[in-house]
Amino acid sequence: MIESDTMKLETVRKTSFPKVSFEEWKAKAEQSLKGKSVDSLQSNTYEGITLQPLYTKESVDVMDEAAGTFPFTRGIKSVPYAKESWLIAQKVHEEDPNKLNQLVKQALLRGQNCLSFSSEAFKDNLAEAFQQVFDGVNFESTPFLIDLKYEQVTFLSLLQSYCENVKVDRGKISGLAGRDPISDGLEKGKLVQNPNVFFKEWFKNIKQYQESFPKLRTILVKGSVVHNAGGSAVQELAMSLALAVEYLQAAIQNGMTPEEAAEKMYFQFSIDNQFFMNVAKLRAARRLWAIIGKVYEADTDSFQMHIHAETSIFTETLYDPYVNMLRAANQAFAAIVGGVQSLEVYPFDHATGSSTSFSERIARNTHLIIKEETWIDKVIDPAGGSYYVEKLTEELVEKAWALFLHIEEKGGAIEAIRHEFIQEEVEKTFAKRMENVAIRKESIIGTNVYPNPSDRYPKIKTHSSKEHFDFEPMDIKPLSPKRLSEEYETLRRLAEDYRLRHGAAPQVGLLLLKELKNHKARADFMKGFLAAGGIECKESDRILTKEDAVLFVKQTGLKHLVLCSDDTSYEEMAIDVVRAIKQTDSEAIVFIAGKQKPELQTRLQEEGIKDFIHVRSNVPAFIQTIFADLGGIK
Repeated sequence: MIESDTMKLETVRKTSFPKVSFEEWKAKAEQSLKGKSVDSLQSNTYEGITLQPLYTKESVDVMDEAAGTFPFTRGIKSVPYAKESWLIAQKVHEEDPNKLNQLVKQALLRGQNCLSFSSEAFKDNLAEAFQQVFDGVNFESTPFLIDLKYEQVTFLSLLQSYCENVKVDRGKISGLAGRDPISDGLEKGKLVQNPNVFFKEWFKNIKQYQESFPKLRTILVKGSVVHNAGGSAVQELAMSLALAVEYLQAAIQNGMTPEEAAEKMYFQFSIDNQFFMNVAKLRAARRLWAIIGKVYEADTDSFQMHIHAETSIFTETLYDPYVNMLRAANQAFAAIVGGVQSLEVYPFDHATGSSTSFSERIARNTHLIIKEETWIDKVIDPAGGSYYVEKLTEELVEKAWALFLHIEEKGGAIEAIRHEFIQEEVEKTFAKRMENVAIRKESIIGTNVYPNPSDRYPKIKTHSSKEHFDFEPMDIKPLSPKRLSEEYETLRRLAEDYRLRHGAAPQVGLLLLKELKNHKARADFMKGFLAAGGIECKESDRILTKEDAVLFVKQTGLKHLVLCSDDTSYEEMAIDVVRAIKQTDSEAIVFIAGKQKPELQTRLQEEGIKDFIHVRSNVPAFIQTIFADLGGIK
């Protein structure tokens, strides 16, 4: 290298960007916003948190905390996933014990590193089924990850007998073979009538199997029930804490120490599309649980929260199902960045009630791609130091703790559920979500934006399960799982039924006033708006006179018509066009794409315009009026 090049390189090494103050950045940002305030870039979340356009080190309280140390915000381990991987917990569904055995073995060969399946195969001839399912499966070195619900005692009893018969070291069996009786009942609209009696028996069994399987966790805390009913991250966190404390108190009353009970718990959270919020949620969850341990004056190492995450059922869609792959990949990555111990990625066709070997393979391989392609497993707490994530974590901790204390003031999780406080709070959040999706403030790709008109409603497989409880239940308001896209999917299905009966989809006519540059933007808007409900658009040629509009109405015979153009064109010709249409067909229902000035809007309404369709119009409500007018859609 010549001397001049060396000097240039040395100059580069010594060069640094000048420091810029927040006020300087703000001034520059507002300049690019053309006079708008930076505050206009703020947005509000369902958690009641206002997101700022920029976060700096002054935004957060710097904490001197390392991974693996109290309060475990940065993780419960001091090593990255490359040393201790998360469990790939893709659940296997099969009722036949022999087939389940083969599927479990195949899953283990293809990258799965834990035993995760439903208990369907054990419903008949339990002892024999157990033998068939686990033939040739080494579960001394392969952890369980099973939500056993009402089959927990039966399963653990069979597991104990099986271990004795085949000489398995029970001390090596680990993972989760748990249940969450409160959440399972809440989802079905049932609650324990006499908690004291139930918990006495349940913790008697937990203590018995604690001796048999010291490394096996048996208490599951499913905050995911709140999420899948439409709740916010704050509500999911607060409810998880309330459930865990309910179980903690019951355990103590039945002879366990706080440490013993905490070490039997495994928490489950759902991860949706809000990437950073979900990363912060998992970090906040660990900190909150560690704080609970401190309140109980327990050994805080016992309150290292073990987290199982699942991709969100709430955000799954039936239409354009391959978009679910993208959602699930984003959600899975957030879960891993957030530091989970196990993860289930649902197949992209999960909402149909069934899946294929292809969709299951894609779901399982999502783990492997993240692990092998991103290098995320080489980093401890990859979100650590992000001012945005650190601040979100702090705010979630504060808000979730406040709501948790409010639940405790009402008597705890069971009493709050009994008096419908939890259900009502979640319903409020769900209603806000539905409103935002209806006006497309919140986008669902392939459903309320960019829908694929060629998609058809898939076959749905329903799973009927006989309800049985090992406690005396009382009826309560349920917290049932929902999906955010269901309202749109119902409309699309109605439109498909209409197509089958009439030979064509329901149609709306678009009257394109003037030239392409005048009408294209609002015509495209209307096509997307109507397609979300399964309605096709019949576009006119360019309309330069009212006679052109009348000719289009006569030729198509369409009942619903939308004028599309820019504001100037509306001012020039909309009144004449509407008047002519109404004189030609008094039954025609005419709309205009886009809001107008109050004076013009009033005049147009006087001429017969029914409504003005704009970016904050309620799509399902509008589509439903179209269907009602057509009369043939039920």
